[in-house]
Amino acid sequence: GFLIGHAAECDRMTDVLSRAGNPNVLLVGAPGAGKNTLVAHLAFQMSRDRIPAPLFDKRLVQLDLGSLVSGTSPAELSSRITRIVNEIIAAGNVILYIPDTHLLLKTTGGQSWMSAAEILLPAIKSSAFSVIGATYPQEFKTYLEPQSDFVSMFEVMRVQEITEEEAVRFLVYDSLMLERRYKPMISFAAVKQAVKLAHQHFRQKLLPSSAEDIL
Repeated sequence: GFLIGHAAECDRMTDVLSRAGNPNVLLVGAPGAGKNTLVAHLAFQMSRDRIPAPLFDKRLVQLDLGSLVSGTSPAELSSRITRIVNEIIAAGNVILYIPDTHLLLKTTGGQSWMSAAEILLPAIKSSAFSVIGATYPQEFKTYLEPQSDFVSMFEVMRVQEITEEEAVRFLVYDSLMLERRYKPMISFAAVKQAVKLAHQHFRQKLLPSSAEDIL
């Protein structure tokens, strides 16, 4: 449930999931931007009932696409997805989280991926349950953006890197846990320097992950 930064994205996501029509969110951000952190924070808030009334008693369930399509024919995949959708609708209280949503539409993955999207789309269009999707900017542009029918069912939210100030706050908490576990002494100056160096020189990773590596 730990969240620093992304307050605006979190509030917007909660608002979208609470509405009656098209209560679906698609998180678009680079690796490390905080997509999974946002979903984990939502799950934590749901478990504490710190959410709007329409989300009370909801459960957040993650769909593992790899396991879903592993070793299946298109017919078996269709049967699996249909069973999953029917169970979700029957439960009446599930928010479905689909990491790597682009895989549903990735034609290079074979016909089975296309079948997954085609079977899920009517259920998503019906607003029978809420869906949170997550993908990366390049995959969104290549696979999802051209599929306007699919994307139109979602509120697209860009998840950006947190600021240096927010990364410092994150690492302060992180350093307390490191001190407790491994008994080093970490100064506030070291935390600030780790963030500064990461932001200047290690742009292949986003904050705070890059600064965590240095720390």
